[in-house]
Amino acid sequence: MRTMIAASEGADAENRYGFIARFAIFLMFGALMFSLTVPVSDPDFWWHVASGRWMAENRSLLDIDPFSMTFHFSEPTLSRDFILKQYWVAQLLFYLVFTVSGLHGIIVFCAAVFTLMFYVLYRLMRMSGAPVILSVLFVFLATRVIVDEFGYIGTRPQMWSSLFTVVTLYLLEMLRLKRRWAFFAIPALMLVWSNMHGGYILGDIIIVIYMAGALLFRTGDRIFYAVTASALLASGINPNGFTAFVSAPFLGPVLTSFNLLSQQQLKSMMDSVVEMQSIFEHASLMGIIRSLPFFSGIFILSIVSYAINIGNLRKIRKDHMLLFLLVLFMGVRSIRFIIFFVAVATYITAANLKIFFDSFSLPRIAAARKVALTATAVVIVALSTVYARAGIHTTGLAYENPYASDYGDVVSFMEQEHLSGNIFNDYNSGGFLIWRLSPDIKVFIDGRGLYRTAFEIFRATVDEPGTPLQGWNVPFYRKVLNDFNIDLALISGCDRVSGTLIRLAPFLAEDYAWALIYADTHTLLFMRDTPANGSFLLQHAQPKARVYESILACATEAAATGHARMMPNWELSLAVAYQGMGNTWEARRWLDDYLMRVPSDGFARGIREKMERDKR
Repeated sequence: MRTMIAASEGADAENRYGFIARFAIFLMFGALMFSLTVPVSDPDFWWHVASGRWMAENRSLLDIDPFSMTFHFSEPTLSRDFILKQYWVAQLLFYLVFTVSGLHGIIVFCAAVFTLMFYVLYRLMRMSGAPVILSVLFVFLATRVIVDEFGYIGTRPQMWSSLFTVVTLYLLEMLRLKRRWAFFAIPALMLVWSNMHGGYILGDIIIVIYMAGALLFRTGDRIFYAVTASALLASGINPNGFTAFVSAPFLGPVLTSFNLLSQQQLKSMMDSVVEMQSIFEHASLMGIIRSLPFFSGIFILSIVSYAINIGNLRKIRKDHMLLFLLVLFMGVRSIRFIIFFVAVATYITAANLKIFFDSFSLPRIAAARKVALTATAVVIVALSTVYARAGIHTTGLAYENPYASDYGDVVSFMEQEHLSGNIFNDYNSGGFLIWRLSPDIKVFIDGRGLYRTAFEIFRATVDEPGTPLQGWNVPFYRKVLNDFNIDLALISGCDRVSGTLIRLAPFLAEDYAWALIYADTHTLLFMRDTPANGSFLLQHAQPKARVYESILACATEAAATGHARMMPNWELSLAVAYQGMGNTWEARRWLDDYLMRVPSDGFARGIREKMERDKR
């Protein structure tokens, strides 16, 4: 009888502990979600939600570009068609959430998606046998890399690829355990994923790796192969079919070698789907370790987890090794794939460490177990506190308008004055202009990057506006604005982060054919001076000195930051601002300082020569 009572009390204690542990984990992920409710800051969000609005209003997919001005560039349309149609479900979902609950709803929605990603990652590690304390610590490392070091929690469709990557791994593990619901969930997931973001190709590759592992080591059965094959086929049921696979490593060149795809089409797709910048293009190995300690820690731990298991190679899953090598290659190749490396590497590292710890047959001691439970509880409470404190400082839910945009005031001015026509605009302002002013305003460029030629023209226009053109008695910028029938130009005086001068600004300030109609610290709006605009300009035209005041304010603000101080660009902005305002002494001082550091800048030398001529 006493034995039965003791057993019953032990079971009750285990149940109480299990409930408390689950509740603590719930609180920790709740605090994590709160920390992820940051303001909307991604400029691409606006063209996505605008696309959702257009589809909802027109009850059709985007097969044309309704937001840009008319272009007649002779460039491949493969990437353009892909971008217009690939995200349609995600864009409609964005628009639905935004319509129902506004930006606050979008913030909560996106925070929930990323929190679910981290929770599924936690469940994967627990399924591998990793203890709770190791799993929550690895989740913490992953959040520090993805959220803090890379800031990768943007409100864009790519968040679905972040979530679905770990969900795919989870469902494949469920399939290995013969969970019947997984038979239907995996194909359904791939069908949804492929209509939300082109990153579904990673899900297909993961499935293929699992299939290859099952074939090589004869661990699969007919149901496993039927389900995974169905999932691969389901991923092709989207407006672009399997077009996204062009961006997969090695596949694109194979298609071009068989003349199934032109080199120009391949380049167009690679430029639009995959950002090819490697992390090593921005910093040295030691620089990465210093500036990205948590990312470096995960990378080192993942390598160590294989090194310490040399004697347990038979126990390490080969499909995990193939998957790790894949995401390692992707992460080294492109910064945008770091998030996938971090998610997969933490899961596999936890599984490898479990194998290593299990190789030691240590006796279980009740006191040691109590210590482990106490340590786990302390870690969970500490992490919950860290997430909660971060949320208090970063949440956007406390703001009435949780979106910080340099273009909010100027766009409100354009709405109030009912401006319309073609606008030459900054790259990051395009999406916001599309959302607020379409269809009255047609943008020149935006985050979609539909027209590579337009981007190249944009860069040349803002960087080298005064370049003379052979056979044309006009500078480059004037020909561009004339050829594309530009009515308005919305630019900044200088970059607010680095202080780099937007060289088009002083050219437009001095051009008799253009008039400034709006200016603040970060934005300048010019209108073409034509008879049709005459009455408007009589009321709203501002003195050109406002252009230089804006450049001065923006450059001074940037110069106060450590990032700008590492470069001399802001000094040129100050020199141009002071010259335009008539303060030649300050202009010479800053220009001389700049030329000492960048003596090869022909634009700055030209300003110096002009100042010398004016002085004589």
